[in-house]
Amino acid sequence: MKVKRTLKADIQHALTREINKIVVLLGPRQVGKTTLITDVVLDLPYKTLSITADDIRYHDILSSRNLDQLSALVSGYDCLFLDEAQRITDIGVNLKLLHDSHPLLRIVVSGSS
Repeated sequence: MKVKRTLKADIQHALTREINKIVVLLGPRQVGKTTLITDVVLDLPYKTLSITADDIRYHDILSSRNLDQLSALVSGYDCLFLDEAQRITDIGVNLKLLHDSHPLLRIVVSGSS
């Protein structure tokens, strides 16, 4: 049974009509944040890079404060979905760098702490 998520429309609106925003979805573990965001990005017409911070391959880049590395990571994508963002050191600063330098990149982040 698929659960209807009331936030889905709000998140889709923020990602499609409100350019230059970062959407952050916080909540307790195991409540469906990842499922919700995955459903949202699948319904959008954007090429999306989906990363889980559980995958250590991305930690160095996402915590680097190196705009060249961050830009290379998102090059060719319209949207970045970062799941479990709390696992990345200095993620706030790095998201700000991306946001400031790529204002058309849609960024959606989820985390549990």
